[in-house]
Amino acid sequence: MGNQPIRVLQFISSMNRGGPQDFIMSMYRQVDRSKLQFDFLMFSPNPSDYEEEIRALGGHVLILSKASQTGTVGFLLQLVAAIRKHGPYQAIHSHMDVASGPLLLAARLLGIPARIVQLHEVSPLLSLREAYPLLYRLEARLVKRLASHVIASSAVASQLLSEQFVRQPHMMLYGGIEIERYIHLKAGKGKLRTELGIAEDEVVIGHSGKFTAAQNQKRLIEIFEELCIRVPRARLVLAGDGALRKDIQALIAAKGLDNRVHLLGSEVCSKELLQLLDVLVVPAFRAGVPRIVVEAQAAGVPCVVSEALPKEACVGAGFYKNIPLEWDVAEWAQWIMKALQSEIVPAEQRAAALRRAGFDQAANASILEAVYIDHTTEMIPQSQPCL
Repeated sequence: MGNQPIRVLQFISSMNRGGPQDFIMSMYRQVDRSKLQFDFLMFSPNPSDYEEEIRALGGHVLILSKASQTGTVGFLLQLVAAIRKHGPYQAIHSHMDVASGPLLLAARLLGIPARIVQLHEVSPLLSLREAYPLLYRLEARLVKRLASHVIASSAVASQLLSEQFVRQPHMMLYGGIEIERYIHLKAGKGKLRTELGIAEDEVVIGHSGKFTAAQNQKRLIEIFEELCIRVPRARLVLAGDGALRKDIQALIAAKGLDNRVHLLGSEVCSKELLQLLDVLVVPAFRAGVPRIVVEAQAAGVPCVVSEALPKEACVGAGFYKNIPLEWDVAEWAQWIMKALQSEIVPAEQRAAALRRAGFDQAANASILEAVYIDHTTEMIPQSQPCL
């Protein structure tokens, strides 16, 4: 291969923004691309959110037909043909949990040494186990026999891997963040506050995420309505887009909050958003470790979140409160007010806490680089802080 970088094949349904996709891109931006390059094997025929950036970074996007269209044998032949045509690959990295079996088999047949499976979200896997137990056991057995490395993206995922079907040692690995990019942000100093016409003495709470039932923006509007009784000069900003955006807009209008709630869409970057916020509020029904929550703690922004977020989402870098979703909106509002009164932790302490918790993007990218380049590298579980 001469001086050509090693190519790694990432396997995922699409590269629209989301937890697994954000993880991959955070790693892709950080790795030494003179040594490593990523290609992406996907099902989505439509352009993905990250596709333009992937091509700019030197990656190739390969589109497959689904197994439901080709049949199992046809799908396997399709995988083998794609790998032969666009390779050679030193590693394949699947983000499709137990559905990774066909790719692992194709990679094994073609002699690819590093065959990595990463479990990002537990809920779909548990649903599969409940609805199709026989299929679940079959696919889990393929992963168990064919994967050379297994990664979990949360403590819950790690526990599931240990209990259910993984015989290989596995590790917990986050995408992480660029710590230095966030620890010196100063709240209330960004241009976004001026653009939105928010006065310096107004309180701003906010949220970032797709407008979905799981993200639960409806509950956030109700909490904000209650907060306005206690804090008359309060504003709410919502970053993101999605299927339920019109429903949320209708709810805002029905409550007469149009002039106090700002819908920012999905274009605003997290750095600009966090400069604006006094408190981040996440009343999600279910979630992994939201990247915005880690970034908020890095920036010193207090977090009030639902108990649906896993314990490791709290890195011990400042005010962070888990609240049961069934609690009354008045109790949520009370904790937001306590968050407003909290003191910020010094930047150096926040940075140290993030590194201890495993959210240093550069360090995590180095771990993956070692596995991709030298497939014999052992993935030692990271120690986690006691939360």
